[in-house]
Parts: sequence; C-alpha cells; structure tokens
Amino acid sequence: MAASISSSFDVTLDETISAGETATITLPSRTLQVTGAVVTGDGDAEVALNKVASGGAVTKIGDATLSAAPLAGAVAANIDLTNSDLVTTDNLQVVVTGGNVTKVIFHCIGNPSQSLTTTVV
Repeated sequence: MAASISSSFDVTLDETISAGETATITLPSRTLQVTGAVVTGDGDAEVALNKVASGGAVTKIGDATLSAAPLAGAVAANIDLTNSDLVTTDNLQVVVTGGNVTKVIFHCIGNPSQSLTTTVV
C-alpha cells in the first residue's frame, strides 16, 4: 500500500493575447505536471498550450477552441497527460491562432509527489 502527497496550484496568465501572438510564462524552477487548463476569451479563439525546453524544443501539451454562442466565454482545454510533465528548466507557452484569449489558468500538481509512511493495523 502506498501513499503520497503533492501540492496542487494554478499558474494564471491574466492578459489578452490576440491571434498571431505567443505568450511565454517563465516558471520558477519547479518540477510540475499540468493536469488541466481553462481558457477564456472571445468566440472562435484557437489556442495551443505548449511546454518549451531550455534548448528551445516545443512540445504541445494541450489545446482549446472557444466557439461562438452558446459556448463562448470559457472552455476546458484538452491536456495530453503523457506530455504534461515539466522539469525545472521548462516554461509554459500559449499560442493563439484565432480570436482573442483573455485568461489561461493551468491546473498543476507538484511532481514528483513525496512518499508518506503507511501503517496498517
């Protein structure tokens, strides 16, 4: 039987990013896993969520498309959990190819988690 503990936190980009623009978030030298994301903006916004390695290699970790009404406003991003682990030298990148994005909230956990002692009586 195993138990572990890990901190959960959000990385929030609260800035308008327009079609054709890219925002890079420099992370504070912490290993983490992106477990989800929420994107807000106007209708028809298309967004790629990437991790960027220190050498410049870009790996897509997720994407989102905001469509016109009735779903305009906010949408959960599709996250590829097999590519969403970031090491201390990686950064997050938001690439907007259509519309405008007003906020991106990355849901994260500290990775690796820390083991806990388990006692069964």
